[in-house]
Amino acid sequence: MKRYITFFIVLVSFYYACTISLSPKSAQGKVGDNIDFKITVDHIHLPCLLVIDATEFKYDKVSLLKESVWDSLNPTTFEKTITVRLDREGEGEIDVSRTCPIRTSEAKAAIDIKGKAQATDLTIVLAETKKWLIALSKGDTTSLQNIKSLREWLLGNYETYLPKKNSERTREKISEFIRKLDKVLALADSLKIAATEASKSEILK
Repeated sequence: MKRYITFFIVLVSFYYACTISLSPKSAQGKVGDNIDFKITVDHIHLPCLLVIDATEFKYDKVSLLKESVWDSLNPTTFEKTITVRLDREGEGEIDVSRTCPIRTSEAKAAIDIKGKAQATDLTIVLAETKKWLIALSKGDTTSLQNIKSLREWLLGNYETYLPKKNSERTREKISEFIRKLDKVLALADSLKIAATEASKSEILK
């Protein structure tokens, strides 16, 4: 009997994939607002065949502004917080999924986005970027992902937030700034490659 129970537990653990939850499951706001969401991933089977960083995110009518690193609450549970900016009026959505050889798990959050007469000032986003760059300059490498997210947001959305006065000059400044962010991220990628190569040194084996 005990053998059958053990077999049943193993069978269930391999049939069901991870469970993903978003909090809140739904939200509402206006174009230009920022909203935080907490994502929790629970592994049903161990060992999980998919690393936690392989979790995929898709965004509709919203864009990622910043995110935390995954926090391991216990051997089977991980959490992270993301901040999204509401970009366009309508029904927005965040889709989080994990696809492993067993099956795909997925969770979604719906966001009701209302229009806004005036878009959020671009200086808010730039202030966030400056904060993460200063953190990086002090050795906080965890800020790299936030810098990457802010760079992608600037690249895809800054046209919406350009001021009516001197918009062309502002566009040139932002383009130049994005090029500088590209250099920062390129150096970070080079550092990762160099560190990976060093970790494979024969003396470390």
